[in-house]
Amino acid sequence: MSYVIGPVAPATEEQRLAALSSYTIFGTDPEPEFDRLAALTAHVFDAPVCLISLIGHDNVWFKARHGFEIATMPRSQSICRRVLDGDGAVVIPDATLDPELRDQPLVVREPGLRFYAGAALQDARGARLGTLCIVDTKPREGFSDRERALLEEMAAMVMKAIEKKRLPPLGDAVLRFATSSPRALITVDGEGGISYWNRAAERMFGYRIDEVLGRPLEFIIPQRFRDEHRAGMDRLRRSQAARKGGRIIEMSALRRDGSEFPVELTVTRWTGVSGAEFGAQIRDISATREREAIAEQFAGRDPLTGMMNRVLFRERLESHLLAGRSAALLTLELGGLKAINQNHGHAVGDCLLESVAMRLQTIFPEPAVIARMGGDEFAVLLGETDADAAREIAANLVHAFDIPFQVSGHTLPIRLFGGAAMAPNDARSVNELIAHAHLALAAAKEPGERKVRFYEDGMRRRQRSRRRMSDELRTATREGQWVLAYQPQYRLSDGTLMGVEALLRWQHPTRGLLMPGDFLQALEDHAVSFEVGGWIVHEACRQLHAWRESGLCVPRVGVNLFESQFASNLIETQIASALEEFALAPSDLEIEVTERVALRPDDRIIETLHALRGSGLHVALDDFGTGFASLTTLKQLPVTRLKIDKSFVGDIGETPHSTAIVAAMTSLARELDMEIIAEGIETEDQRARLIRLGCNAGQGFLLGRPCDPAILARNEQAASDLSRNAA
Repeated sequence: MSYVIGPVAPATEEQRLAALSSYTIFGTDPEPEFDRLAALTAHVFDAPVCLISLIGHDNVWFKARHGFEIATMPRSQSICRRVLDGDGAVVIPDATLDPELRDQPLVVREPGLRFYAGAALQDARGARLGTLCIVDTKPREGFSDRERALLEEMAAMVMKAIEKKRLPPLGDAVLRFATSSPRALITVDGEGGISYWNRAAERMFGYRIDEVLGRPLEFIIPQRFRDEHRAGMDRLRRSQAARKGGRIIEMSALRRDGSEFPVELTVTRWTGVSGAEFGAQIRDISATREREAIAEQFAGRDPLTGMMNRVLFRERLESHLLAGRSAALLTLELGGLKAINQNHGHAVGDCLLESVAMRLQTIFPEPAVIARMGGDEFAVLLGETDADAAREIAANLVHAFDIPFQVSGHTLPIRLFGGAAMAPNDARSVNELIAHAHLALAAAKEPGERKVRFYEDGMRRRQRSRRRMSDELRTATREGQWVLAYQPQYRLSDGTLMGVEALLRWQHPTRGLLMPGDFLQALEDHAVSFEVGGWIVHEACRQLHAWRESGLCVPRVGVNLFESQFASNLIETQIASALEEFALAPSDLEIEVTERVALRPDDRIIETLHALRGSGLHVALDDFGTGFASLTTLKQLPVTRLKIDKSFVGDIGETPHSTAIVAAMTSLARELDMEIIAEGIETEDQRARLIRLGCNAGQGFLLGRPCDPAILARNEQAASDLSRNAA
């Protein structure tokens, strides 16, 4: 038997669930305040179990559960649902005598429930959100009116605590709009959980309100974009300014059935009782995309990102300048996209471009115009912007792209380069402004430069110089103007020759013999670098063979490889062919890799180095410690020798830091079973200090300058004769 006491709740089920969604409580973790209220109620009524329940559409969530382990259960199995159906508090003296309850799992199995009394948690509008209930494993008769009144008073105390979790009131008109709006309207509290979800959101995504309250928003974001979504929300959360109407972002969303569809998303930020809170308006644009997909390819839209394409962007730029308004034009290029496409496939590359587009849209404020110009290039028009504001925006851009992208389970670092030009200061026409922005972009891509450069007057002159250098490099390769000099490498303790390093020189027809500082940077980025690199390998092997044929014992020769040789997939063939032609063993050759090559986000480079090392070649890491290479680099690469940069050797004995670094590198090489060699030794004191620090090999002007093969042979022969005479 059971009986019901109290007024009937006036709210419909739909109104009740809407009321529940107006509190940031359903599905949240336990909290001390509610736990104390449950414990107090259990003590007052001498009950072993007390629960504070919140009743959703299909399940019941226990916000506090004194003496009870289960956090949630199906609504169909919960006695608390009777509080919603009745007119007041529900009292069940013995559940085994109730036809509806006696076969329920909680009655027939553990904990063997017998007695139940529950009072409604009812808001001011009469909506019953859940119950405060006490449970006993023994039947109880005669639960008095005074006890029922006390239970209802304590339920009112719980409701006061719940009221603290209430979202700011929307007002009747706004609530009616939110409920009937064709757009999905979602709010997220300061903890990142969903606090409001209207009927349009239910229809759009397939989840009822009680299934999403308290959950993070990312479950409607495709998996490959979730890390980027979290990063974007973190940036908005850290921002101090409210955003009353954010930029409309086009992105992909995820339905309950796993299908993706395109949406327009507008995010608004405000500071609420729980901190930084957000609201999102979402519109399904599937039909629009389908109707306009073909037309947009010709009408100014990039089909992958939904951004403006080159044609429409140029039209906007022309209109802006013709109106006589100031502007900043940024041209952006992604470094490393080609390698990502090659390593992970174009599907991952396309997802990355979509993520880049999303990040750009969150970075640039209205009314900035953003476009994908094609491939890995984007452009941004900042209207009515002065130079200081443009530089601040550029700095924020660089910082945002320091964070790698998380796409389809891959961590993808992207090098962003940017060039900026201002109108009317730098240019007045569209063509001139675009040309100057590209000049600044080219300058930004030079090694050691900033990631975003602004146009300067000298850039055009430097471009002409680079173009002239490019032509001359092509001529030098065609006409055989390259030569190699060889610097000997010795054991420091007794002067035994341990090998030579082949160093590239340019015998220029008018400027004479040029050192690498005059041309190497330009050559590394030039298309002929692959051909020149192959020539270096072949010529060094030929010379080593010639020395040995003449009786000079040179243990091995070291060569520097270009990045283009790794990118070609032909480096192994180049080296194997040269070794075979001159009857050399792989151990006769050492390849030197710079940090610039070692740190490229290209798995093929590491794979190629492992293959070369596996064939017997030596691998040296050049200039270790001067850039960004770390112990992780040494772990990934099959390095057999570390080269101590001459900048540390030059300061040894004068700067404690350099001495400590050399000592640490020497110890590290010894522990990792690697050879170590010091570059740039110029004094006897440096040689002696290196020996004391444990470095047993070196090269430098003290030991021998780079020279042509004949001079090196004569010097070695003279040293050998002197050694025999002394003996």
